[in-house]
Amino acid sequence: MRNKLTHRAVVAAKPADRPYRLTDGGQLYLLVKPSGARLWRLDYQLGKRKTLALGVFPDVSLVEARKGADAARERVAAGIDPIDEKKDARAGRNAAANAEAETFDDAAARWSAAENWSPGHRRTVEQRIAYNLSPWIGTSQIELLTVAEVDRCLTRTADRGALETAHRCAALVRTLYRTRHVPAAVRGRLSPMADVGAELDALPEKRKRAKLPAITDPQEFGVLLRRIERHRGSFVVSTATRLAPYLLLRPGELRHLRWADVRFGEGVLYIPGETIDDPVQAARRGKRSFPANYQAGMKGGLDHIVPLAPPAVALLRDLHAYTGTGGFVFPSPQCRPDAPLERQRPISENAINVALRAVGIDTATEHCAHGFRATARTIGAQRLGVPTRYIEVQLAHVHDDPLHGSYDRESPPTRWLDERGDFMLRWAELVDRLRDDKGGNVVVPFVSAA
Repeated sequence: MRNKLTHRAVVAAKPADRPYRLTDGGQLYLLVKPSGARLWRLDYQLGKRKTLALGVFPDVSLVEARKGADAARERVAAGIDPIDEKKDARAGRNAAANAEAETFDDAAARWSAAENWSPGHRRTVEQRIAYNLSPWIGTSQIELLTVAEVDRCLTRTADRGALETAHRCAALVRTLYRTRHVPAAVRGRLSPMADVGAELDALPEKRKRAKLPAITDPQEFGVLLRRIERHRGSFVVSTATRLAPYLLLRPGELRHLRWADVRFGEGVLYIPGETIDDPVQAARRGKRSFPANYQAGMKGGLDHIVPLAPPAVALLRDLHAYTGTGGFVFPSPQCRPDAPLERQRPISENAINVALRAVGIDTATEHCAHGFRATARTIGAQRLGVPTRYIEVQLAHVHDDPLHGSYDRESPPTRWLDERGDFMLRWAELVDRLRDDKGGNVVVPFVSAA
């Protein structure tokens, strides 16, 4: 067999509009691609015509390509397919590597542990991975995982009607593959995962969320308060509805209150950012149970203090006689009020809205359970003259702009506690006056906030 190619000819090979071959002899040739890539190939016949890849020039020289071709021809002459042999060897190496290699779940767990996320965000990320990715690719080796495998998980999520979750999961994978928690070979913005999720349908354009309805006129608010007093439903739900204007918590935070959070001696609620999960609720979730340390606490995972005005203390003490030996302040009517925490669940997320509707309030257009916060924020700033920074902290709002009375994530829950206590006392007094003034004679002048 006479060799036709020389090293100089291989080096001088230039790309053209179409791929072309430079033959060397014995079915060995150099395939020159329009991209400029120069690939060594060997054609052989074993049942059917096949082509064996022998490497890329200049990583594999002409001499090395000839040696590889000679070895392959020997295998073919012995009836052994070099392509199948190559696949078997690769599969063996991969199997051995998989026994000790890091998995997708390993990398994701290390990434989550290393990031300085809020507890709520960390929980969300871990749940998205656990529910949408881990069951199918969690044990896959991080270096061998393909875009197609991840996209199949995303399609599964989108097909069940969770298109936005699928997009968010795709973003999580892309971000993970840009961190130091994956091997350098697959890391970076040009990693194999850069195109994950590209085949998903586009998300519809989001409409601007309408503000939750809230009454901000003092006299109309007084009418609302009097209607609440006429509620004749469950004692627990009625008390929760009466307390909502005094505590100014989000509905989820209110219904999850525990008696352990109520400190009568100090006159405050001390609500931890994260609390312990209710085992009964976790069991009800079945396979999709949340982590054992999860339950809806304060938004953002920050501890929070609510100064209690006398009317709030009175309502809580009255309720304590009924549910105080149990766990939740507002246990569901389906639970024994004195049952231990592990056998309770709180009132439903819609309980207060149902109570409002029962007394004739349209919760879609007039006022809803969340609206008490907006009422206090508006009247407190405009009518009582309380600086907005105190109200914002009392509402547990976190902003980035210090000019809007924000506080950072390291701020203690006691920040401006005296000022906030004064606001909560003045607010409670106003609530009582508006509720008791059936003739609409209470005048609440505008006062300039300091």
